[in-house]
Amino acid sequence: MADPGCAGGGGSVLRVPPPLTFEKLERWTAEAEAGLGDALYRDRDEIASGVDSGALELYRIDGGRSWLVTRVYGSDIIVCCYQGDRLREVCRVIAKRAAELGLTGARFYTARPGLARLLAEFGFTEQLRMYRARINPDEWL
Repeated sequence: MADPGCAGGGGSVLRVPPPLTFEKLERWTAEAEAGLGDALYRDRDEIASGVDSGALELYRIDGGRSWLVTRVYGSDIIVCCYQGDRLREVCRVIAKRAAELGLTGARFYTARPGLARLLAEFGFTEQLRMYRARINPDEWL
């Protein structure tokens, strides 16, 4: 069979993903809880009440394929939790929006060690490790 060169049909070889869509939700929902899943860890109640009070912002991305909770603290945008795909693209959107708001830094809280490799692509470095325990005086005293 002869090589057709550049002549003739053929299908699309490159898949260009559609632009991300972000929808801000004003209240915590069962859909958000299911979408964020394991990313909530033990902080579910604090995150849900933070969203409901307006202290945290909840976003449904691409119709629920991904979920994001953020807040602004000082000059930083803080990603409290994220679950879903296209994280690299989401990071770019976060950076663009943060710059538009005059923010100069970003923080990403996670308990997932593998995320460090992906975030390193954007200049993130580990700054601290946080350990958490429930206060139980009977065991501590």
